Amino acid sequence: MNTVTGVQQLRSLVREFMRSYRDQSRIRNWWRDPLLVTARIDERFNILPRIASEEHILPQNLLPEAKTLIVFFVPFVKELVEENITGPFPCRNWGLAYEATNELIGQICERIKSILAVQGYMCALTPATHNF
Repeated sequence: MNTVTGVQQLRSLVREFMRSYRDQSRIRNWWRDPLLVTARIDERFNILPRIASEEHILPQNLLPEAKTLIVFFVPFVKELVEENITGPFPCRNWGLAYEATNELIGQICERIKSILAVQGYMCALTPATHNF
């Protein structure tokens, strides 16, 4: 059983999950190492609907008793970004990477949730963005 005690362990968990996902799925490596941070949930989040989108969900909308938010970002490799710059439409690889990334994000979220649940923490998830 994995035990997560802090942000460094979460980062390691996500990096290792990504390696395993790539190996098991035998898909192209579209990604650089993920970024992951945690934040205390407080009044600072209340500005999000005004500065991001009126429909922006707040942490307390998902899990009213939540105290900490976990956020991660999975950046694409530079070569994919450069390949996508050349035309007015997304390149084929961008679309493939986009869909693979959404699947990966969903699985990372579920993995984090299951590990934290075993340790007695409640979690709420938001889905990755839409697909093409």
